[in-house]
Amino acid sequence: MKDVLLGLTAAIALSATSLAYGQAGDEDFLDDLLFPSEETSADTTAAAPAASDADAGVAPVSDEAEADTAQVLDLIPVAGQQSQPEDALSEAKAPMRRPSSRVIEEILVTAQKREESQQDVPIAIQAYSGGALEALGIEDPTQIGRLVPGFQFSSTAGYTLLYLRGVGTDAFVPSSDPSVATYIDGVYMPSAHGVIQSFGGIERVEVLKGPQGTLFGRNATGGAISVITKEPNAEEVEFEIGAEYGNFDSRRLKAYFSMPVTEWMAFSLSGIYHRADEYYTQLNRELPQVRTDALRVKLNIHPTDNLELRLAYFTAKQAELSSVIAENNEPSALLSKLLLIPQNTKDDFVTAIDFHPELASEQEVFYGSLEWRLPWFDAKVIGSDLQAPTLVGSQDFDGSPMPIAAFYADGQFADYKTWEFQLLSNADSWGAEHFEWIAGVYYLESEVGYDPYELRVGSNLLDGLLTGRLGLPPALVRPITSLVSRLGLDATPLGNIGLSVIGSGVLGSKSQSVFAQTTIHATDWMDLTLGGRYQEEERFLIKSQTGVRTPGGNNSITLLKFPLESKSVSNFSPKVTLSFLGEDKMLYASWSKGFKSATYNIVNIYESPDYVEPEEVTQYELGVKTEWLDGDLRFNAAIFQITIDNLQSGFVSLLAGGAVTLENAGQGRIRGAEFDATYVPMPVMNPGFVISANLGYLDAIYTDYKAGAGYNENTGLFSNNIDFTGNDIVRTPKYSGGIVLTQTIPIGDRHELELGADWYYNSGFSFTPQNTVKEPSYNLLNGRVSYNFIPWNLRVTAYGKNLTDERYHNSKFQTDFGVNQTLAAPVQYGLRLEWKY
Repeated sequence: MKDVLLGLTAAIALSATSLAYGQAGDEDFLDDLLFPSEETSADTTAAAPAASDADAGVAPVSDEAEADTAQVLDLIPVAGQQSQPEDALSEAKAPMRRPSSRVIEEILVTAQKREESQQDVPIAIQAYSGGALEALGIEDPTQIGRLVPGFQFSSTAGYTLLYLRGVGTDAFVPSSDPSVATYIDGVYMPSAHGVIQSFGGIERVEVLKGPQGTLFGRNATGGAISVITKEPNAEEVEFEIGAEYGNFDSRRLKAYFSMPVTEWMAFSLSGIYHRADEYYTQLNRELPQVRTDALRVKLNIHPTDNLELRLAYFTAKQAELSSVIAENNEPSALLSKLLLIPQNTKDDFVTAIDFHPELASEQEVFYGSLEWRLPWFDAKVIGSDLQAPTLVGSQDFDGSPMPIAAFYADGQFADYKTWEFQLLSNADSWGAEHFEWIAGVYYLESEVGYDPYELRVGSNLLDGLLTGRLGLPPALVRPITSLVSRLGLDATPLGNIGLSVIGSGVLGSKSQSVFAQTTIHATDWMDLTLGGRYQEEERFLIKSQTGVRTPGGNNSITLLKFPLESKSVSNFSPKVTLSFLGEDKMLYASWSKGFKSATYNIVNIYESPDYVEPEEVTQYELGVKTEWLDGDLRFNAAIFQITIDNLQSGFVSLLAGGAVTLENAGQGRIRGAEFDATYVPMPVMNPGFVISANLGYLDAIYTDYKAGAGYNENTGLFSNNIDFTGNDIVRTPKYSGGIVLTQTIPIGDRHELELGADWYYNSGFSFTPQNTVKEPSYNLLNGRVSYNFIPWNLRVTAYGKNLTDERYHNSKFQTDFGVNQTLAAPVQYGLRLEWKY
């Protein structure tokens, strides 16, 4: 692979140099070939030069060339002649620098709630503009892991699980918040059943690493993803449209439109339409189609120069099986024999599960902000209202062809309301030359849960008997069929009944906090940043009960009602950063803490909901941010140590009180190092050739995890007294990183080629704290080739993902019946057309 990458690098660089400064002697040769002008045609019919010149191999000199030569000669000072201005002479002597790649841009970020260059912020952060993401082939947040070392995206039961620097959560019920918080335009957007907004009309994406407890608050213990969408253009009309077609009959349309309404008002629309076939197939059934329909509307009103109102509405409907289609390829030692689960060890894209998987969800968000710029400070109010129901979510719990257990929910929902008030210093604030500051208050209230969910045991049993799918001999199947017929019963509803356990679990939250942060410019070369957030939060059960469905399937009988408990907690998360500044260089050292809310498990069947203690993260970090060679080389690196107290963990077992249980590990410790770099090796001859690289190292272990929930390795039965101390923290590869090569080749003034290839490596990790379910190392190779017709802003791109068709898993989780696993997508390829006006 190393030789392939070196060869690819050399080939791209040489071919680009050849095309950009090539043999033709005229960089507009393709332009003249495709779009000949009358003047060009006339030149080709002009008389040939004199024979003596042609025979001597001397090219004729045109009048324009003589004029150009005279102009250059006039810039050369000679004795007795007045010299030209020094800057004019330097400009004439300096080599012409051609247009560079979309990947190289100066990015302004709002990691500290104000616009700053990412190189000036003493935080480990990687930021990408919308154009850079397009050039890198990134379409949604789940793909950013290819660019950010130690950033792990995976899934369980359709829930997206995010890990950054080894900090995350494998608990996937709605009441368990993620440890890496997602923000859209400054508004907290919790991810549910895979509902992470696809990119469309994006200004930039920022990935903040490490605890962000001071400014981003609750549940940002591992870091934060901040997505900033485009603001409506108040000066001119903007229009973008993209169409894409790929294998698996994938069809995607994206559009963005913005226009001014008056001098003080503008609005924008952005939308996404996507249809595709699942890359999995199910025996004897057709899987539902992948579907996404999303729309965002934004309105900006600025009646005065000092007042601005931003309003936005976002809605999306998504259907994608993700990891709800999971097959049992490692049946448990004991139950698999008792329940006759076949030993299907073939790990492919064809599944024989008996239950029909489905996953469809919606999201509707209203959000907005009001900003008032005063002489002393800026005041800002941000509010949001989010509704995210899951229309249906069903999964074969045992992951086998046997009708044993299945999970079904059509009553899952999430309802979040947030409100934030900020005061920020500005250039006119008192002491602005010595320090900046921000202070604010934040409020959140939410309700999340299932009302109801259903655990079906023995579902489709009779249907399996009658159709012979359970392997019974015809001599036994015929009498059963005859009996059902004589009784006048319909086998279909009977086959779907089994034993249905109906449960409801709803959790409420109220959280309020105050925060402040200041950066003091102690000297010209040293800054001190101090910050902190104080938070109080109450978690309370609104509903918690279980029952069974009555015969006929229309009603249910409540059997157990659990106490509606509540807990209140408080926390202070401080931050201290000392940064040393030089020209194009920064060295910083920081100590910070983060806080993740306590919670209850709401998927309990015959035991009271588990309460898990709040999780606290402490990080020590030493980092550098540097630029070299006049900005052609950017190199950022950091080393860090993270301690996680009361690490929250999830576990799946019917024998542990419910389908899912939550618990606290005592403590986890992570030591790591990482870097990301961007380099333009030939800034004058070939500035369009860019190399980007990143690498992360993580040593992540549980330092105290006694009496953990797991499975006996000999019998496969549930056990709640296993010592995981010293095991690797889940979903945390020791090494991860990659390299990206991009080449922009200008051809004249009207054409441009863009080539890109990226390689990603993951050394493997464990899916469970027990470290018995693992993912081996894997490599991913992706590539892109695009042509851009500059006058029309028209771009055509051919792309390929996972070009080597690497087999690796998006999900593995263990149940009482074995290990259910879902493969990630195989090789994907397609063609994309984009036009911008």
